[in-house]
Amino acid sequence: MDGMLLSVRTTLIMAFRALPLILILFIGFLAAGLGNFALFFLFIGHVVVVPTATSLSQMIFSMINNNKAFMVEASDKAVFVQGAIYSSPFINVAPSFWMAHILFFMSYIIANAISILRLPANPKADIILVSSRKSKARTLIITNVCILIILCVLKYQTNTETLPGIAVAVVLGGGLGYLWYLFAAITGARAADVFGITQQIIPSSAKDETPMTCVYAPKP
Repeated sequence: MDGMLLSVRTTLIMAFRALPLILILFIGFLAAGLGNFALFFLFIGHVVVVPTATSLSQMIFSMINNNKAFMVEASDKAVFVQGAIYSSPFINVAPSFWMAHILFFMSYIIANAISILRLPANPKADIILVSSRKSKARTLIITNVCILIILCVLKYQTNTETLPGIAVAVVLGGGLGYLWYLFAAITGARAADVFGITQQIIPSSAKDETPMTCVYAPKP
């Protein structure tokens, strides 16, 4: 029994450390399988935008003379990819790649939910459907904010983050996620609806007409 619990604990810890990589691969798989334009944009942001912005940010903060507030001791649990080789005794976390990807993802999702919540209601639409849409959007916002706070606290407790580094991640990753969402919406994503909430709602006009079918009637 102890061996099973230890195995589960080890698996959860490894999954937590590799969470951004798991999210990126999962998003890419869904984007390719479902053809979701918003998910595709999110995947491109994770692959291109976040690594580039994080590297530039770390380069800038490394020039600060007293940058100990943005450094943590190098270890296997502090590197982004497990097993990666680190040549320096310290790792720059202004921000860390782990935190930058998580903040980018959560910011994109929360911005999506806020956009869905603020969509103008069609006067002809069923009030129940409109209420359902807003309830789902509110649930997504509250759930993601709570999950984000929990993840930040857990990551900080692993001693692989610093409070100033997390603050930089909130500004950089969160800001990039929101701006990238706006860019996705401008370039054609239908409200950048990642979860397909708006597509799940059947317009009231679809229920107005009586269903019809074609039946073959042979001539006598």
